[in-house]
Amino acid sequence: MSKFFSSFNNSPSENIDLADEILRALYDVCKERGVFFFLASGTCLGLYRDGTWAEDNDIDVVLVCGKEGYESVWGELAGLPGWKSSCGLRKGKVQLDLQRTDPDLPYIVPGWKPNPFTFECFDIFEYNGMELLVPSPVEKYLAWEFSERWHIPMTREEWISITDWMQRRIDGRHYDE
Repeated sequence: MSKFFSSFNNSPSENIDLADEILRALYDVCKERGVFFFLASGTCLGLYRDGTWAEDNDIDVVLVCGKEGYESVWGELAGLPGWKSSCGLRKGKVQLDLQRTDPDLPYIVPGWKPNPFTFECFDIFEYNGMELLVPSPVEKYLAWEFSERWHIPMTREEWISITDWMQRRIDGRHYDE
């Protein structure tokens, strides 16, 4: 979950049908192009833990490919009816946060933390007829991303408070406010 919520983004949890449609389009385009991706951040948390979309500001995925593969997938999605790519890649008011990591092992989860999460294999789970990949071991990844409390459903405000606290720790401000 990001602490930076945009006023022009709807949470995927507010429009599950559209979020599912976006994920399916990404899944199909990647499959057609031989590119694979994994779920990250709040998307991984919600779909893995709850089997539905978390209250987050976007859909977080990481493509495992070179720059050409990334641009190819982005371009294909941006060209689909109803998609826009002017301020990120989006359909309607749901944004797809499409990041990339190189296909060489170990894989890296891009993010704002100084030490990225690296891993060498994926866990697989099914959602709406799609076999989706998540960093393995997924519980370790979710603890890295969200703290050891990842398994406890929380409100957006509670997660913001945790990410604020984590950011202060990273910045060297170890006090509690």
